[in-house]
Amino acid sequence: MSSSASVPLHVEVEPADVKVLGFNLAPLLGRVFQLIPTSMRENMMAKKSAPKEKSIPRDYYDLFKENPYTTEEVVKDRVWAVQHVSEPMFYTNPDARKEFKQIIDFSQQKNIDAYLQAAAKYGEKCVEAAKRDIEFDQGWDEELKKPDVDIRAPGKWTQHMVVVKLNSGDLFLYNPVKVRNETGFEDWLNGLGKVKYIAIASAYHTLQISGITKKYPDALIIGPREAELKLKVANALPRGKFDYVYTHPEQAQEANQKLGAEGVELLPVVGDAGTSALMAISHKVLMECDIVYSLADGTTGFTDRARFDEMRDEDRGTRLFKLGLLSAPKSPNDALPIYRFWMMDPTCFISSLSISPPNKDGSSCTIMAETLRKILRKDFDEAVGVHNRRVSGDMFRKSVDLNWKWLDGRSLL
Repeated sequence: MSSSASVPLHVEVEPADVKVLGFNLAPLLGRVFQLIPTSMRENMMAKKSAPKEKSIPRDYYDLFKENPYTTEEVVKDRVWAVQHVSEPMFYTNPDARKEFKQIIDFSQQKNIDAYLQAAAKYGEKCVEAAKRDIEFDQGWDEELKKPDVDIRAPGKWTQHMVVVKLNSGDLFLYNPVKVRNETGFEDWLNGLGKVKYIAIASAYHTLQISGITKKYPDALIIGPREAELKLKVANALPRGKFDYVYTHPEQAQEANQKLGAEGVELLPVVGDAGTSALMAISHKVLMECDIVYSLADGTTGFTDRARFDEMRDEDRGTRLFKLGLLSAPKSPNDALPIYRFWMMDPTCFISSLSISPPNKDGSSCTIMAETLRKILRKDFDEAVGVHNRRVSGDMFRKSVDLNWKWLDGRSLL
């Protein structure tokens, strides 16, 4: 273990804190975790964050017997974007709610003030909606205890799986979601071809994987090392390991050699501490996860501006992320949640908890910036994000630049 001191992040952000009896223990905890041997720290964090049955979100079929899938054909007979709707865990799951409150806690006046300040940029209608959001959030914990609680009230959570039909006729699943057949979805998917590859697009997108690997045990699994460690703990890997760990350059190259002949290129975001995100391109469609949080048109990926401006109560979950996480003053660059800055800071308590912390010398930011520049120069016409709607290639490139140009202070375009 190197004895060299960690280099602080080159941009100024509000520090992460862990308050106990009024004292911030984050700096001390960060130093303690940095002293723990790497293998021990990785095992600790893998066990803590491994997917558990109670952490798997219920989708709209589980909750209401409604079809949770919406399928859009992106490239005729080749690429499909599948939207999957489930409960907003940060409201409906007690453990997830507790973690989320570490970032947005409306029992603290400073967070209320920040939320209203962010809303003010969108006009009085947004401010009034924001006040309703705060009131709803403050009363939700008691509401959740009631037997007749309205689970729809907080809004819904959506994410996309991208299905690619390979040149061989087999299927490549990017960010797989729960596959069920009560509404005919499994029959539709299997009718397209055999599931040959499962691509886990981020270290944090592992909750649905155990169900997918049980359903398609012969599919080759591609993912980051962090996800592999977590899924080993969960006994979710049919062969006990990933077939390709894309955070290992030689394995990423091997996977790309096979997938290249099938019409897919894998694009690991090297330098991305924390999430170790993976992008991919097929038929000039780019697939993205955990990189774009705010779009360059001023919206989030969850909804377009026209829908956002309606300020519906049913969209409070979307508004919560936009105003509470992705807007100044909470967001350091008015686009990216603060925890993504913390993950890239070698001196931050949050990054010390990661299975893949940033390089101590601060070079991860430069490496990630150069990786993103190379990806944005690739040939693609449109993009589909796990948490973003389908957008043009130009909009996507501008959005990546908006979120991440702070990495080295230069445009990524």
